[in-house]
Amino acid sequence: MDMRNVKLSIDEYGNIRVSGISNYRIMSRYRTLSSALDSLPSEGGAVIVEPGTWNIDDTPIELSSNQSIIGFGSSSILHNTDSTYTEKHTISAAGESGSELSGINIKGIKLTGVAGGGHGIHFEYVDKF
Repeated sequence: MDMRNVKLSIDEYGNIRVSGISNYRIMSRYRTLSSALDSLPSEGGAVIVEPGTWNIDDTPIELSSNQSIIGFGSSSILHNTDSTYTEKHTISAAGESGSELSGINIKGIKLTGVAGGGHGIHFEYVDKF
């Protein structure tokens, strides 16, 4: 997905407008970020994270090839609430040697967490992002 062509806006009625991408899900319409990502078609797409703080307790969020998380900048906050496991990542994309992931994008997102929580983003065997 060419992120340079993706445009997000919110109209005067609070409706989110998306252009430059055909397969996307709006975060607030799903119970968790993971369920929104799981609902994307096999060819991939994006989850749009609206402005606000979104508590993430089902970490790590696992990204697959051709999946993106797109927000509205520092106003789209993913907050990791899990302090029980310090080695856990908030967002992870992990392929394998010879079976690398590609086409992963994270744009316009602010990550925060609780003291003692895990790390932010972990990529392993991702060749194009």
